[in-house]
Amino acid sequence: MTQYNDLLAYIQKKRLFDKHQKVLVAVSSGIDSMNLLQFLYKHRETLGIELAIAHVNHQQRQESTAEEAYLRQWAKEHDLPIYVSHFEGLFSEKRARDFRYDFFKKCMQKYNYTALTTAHHADDQAETVFMRIIRGSRLRHLVAIKEVQHFAEGELIRPFLTLKKAELPYVVHFEDMSNKSEHYFRNRVRNRYLPLLERENAQLKTALCHLANDSRLAYQAFRDLIASLDITKNAVFLSQSEAVQSLALEEYFSQFSDLELSRRQFDTVLDLLRSHKQLTYSLKNNYILHKDEERFWVDKKEAISFLSSPCLLVSGETLVYDGYRFSYDKEQLSLAIPLYDNSPITLRHRQAGDKISFGHFTKKVRRLFIDDKLSQKEREEAIIGEQKGEIIFILTSRKTYLRKASKHDIMIGKLYYQSVNKGDHMLENDIKKVLYTEEDIIRKTKELGAQLTEDYKDKNPLLVGVLKGSVPFMAELMKHIDTHVEIDFMVVSSYHGGTTSSGEVKILKDVDTNVEGRDVIFIEDIIDTGRTLKYLRDMFKYRQAKSVKIATLFDKPEGRVVEIDADYFCYDVPNEFIVGFGLDYAENYRNLPYVGVLKEEIYSN
Repeated sequence: MTQYNDLLAYIQKKRLFDKHQKVLVAVSSGIDSMNLLQFLYKHRETLGIELAIAHVNHQQRQESTAEEAYLRQWAKEHDLPIYVSHFEGLFSEKRARDFRYDFFKKCMQKYNYTALTTAHHADDQAETVFMRIIRGSRLRHLVAIKEVQHFAEGELIRPFLTLKKAELPYVVHFEDMSNKSEHYFRNRVRNRYLPLLERENAQLKTALCHLANDSRLAYQAFRDLIASLDITKNAVFLSQSEAVQSLALEEYFSQFSDLELSRRQFDTVLDLLRSHKQLTYSLKNNYILHKDEERFWVDKKEAISFLSSPCLLVSGETLVYDGYRFSYDKEQLSLAIPLYDNSPITLRHRQAGDKISFGHFTKKVRRLFIDDKLSQKEREEAIIGEQKGEIIFILTSRKTYLRKASKHDIMIGKLYYQSVNKGDHMLENDIKKVLYTEEDIIRKTKELGAQLTEDYKDKNPLLVGVLKGSVPFMAELMKHIDTHVEIDFMVVSSYHGGTTSSGEVKILKDVDTNVEGRDVIFIEDIIDTGRTLKYLRDMFKYRQAKSVKIATLFDKPEGRVVEIDADYFCYDVPNEFIVGFGLDYAENYRNLPYVGVLKEEIYSN
């Protein structure tokens, strides 16, 4: 096989396996992985490696059992170890992928393999790059699939990455028919979008792979050039061009795998770091950005309580912070602070060395509190507003202190605020932590709306909202579906106002529409046990609906007690009791604009 010979020469030139003796081969039984297995087996002595097979049986197709049996027999005939695991739980592409790689990692650690190989090839690379372009990913993410990367205590190696799928010779393999389903984004890219665009450029996949390689080289060159710089030092950071600052900050943030900032948030951080002020404020997922006189850094605080860490308020936004509602030129609340700058405002509590300017003199916040005889509790609860590193107000339970504006300052806006305590109680005080902000939910809902637009074009689907929780989600989702739809509603109950499903489904209001022959999409706020939606789905199939799909804002697979999957969902959520954006506890909290975890003491009393 000429392709194999050329590939062997390439692997030897790149010395991909020089550091490894024991190599684990991930094999699905498809044509790609079976080619990889046979190639490595044929050249194992030349490469100086020992092989073993790792296979995950996802148990989603009838052929899965036969595929596993075939691989076990192949391993036996070729005297290779084989490790097999069976996927359990509710299936999704992400869960399956996480399960596979977790299994591969455990095999490597338990049996002392230093390399894992997968059969990703050039077509996979082109598809990944194109998918990321569609999603609007940053340039650095167009590097896409790496040929070699760190994995477990060793490396993940993709020796086929330079080969096109068409260059792989025929070998005995199994076909996974789900690869033809356009339910999945990658399949649509592979089977529809790329073939269409290849009519314009027959070498499109090659061009996309070149783009990935060019991006990799560009970013590697950039990393090499700044390797000797401590970019977190303010003086070093500020001495660079704006282009270098932006790329360097991206590179710095890349070390935090669970910290993803939107472009707007990234640009805001960039602008603040370009200022000469000290600052501290909250990012996402409990990450905090700090900047003192010498440098900036990011760290993560564990178990941060609800809105107790510094928060960033941007113009046009509203948030609740420790008993007060703040609105930056949006809601006209009862009280207001004049603003002379439209930059973001950091809301925080006092820090050592804080000072506020009163015009002709500046006073330490510590001394201010002492002189005004504030109690320790009042001092700790005082809220400080900071703009460009300068304190512009201090809000206490007694009074509000304002920075003195200069005679040249021109008021350009207002920060509105008011206490939201009502009888020492407010909805926000019952929230343990915020899981998804209103901005997060709207962004995901837009993506889902675009998907439904594509899947139901010219089908005039019937959206059935399951009252009451689906109302906010359904109202938001409908705005982003760009095709004709009809709506109807049902009232169904299985919770009786508590946190645990009763198991009994009651229909309190049925739809008014005849669903026979219709494409129906149930709209829900969350799938938990699955009892309600399984009941409704089966009932509408009995009523001879043409198709019945489920779209939900949240999926809580850990709570499932029946077999049912969401056809469309925005987020997986942990097995905690969440409220907000339609989700309730005892008919409360539906009106929260975000979704958070309810404190246990609220529903355990």
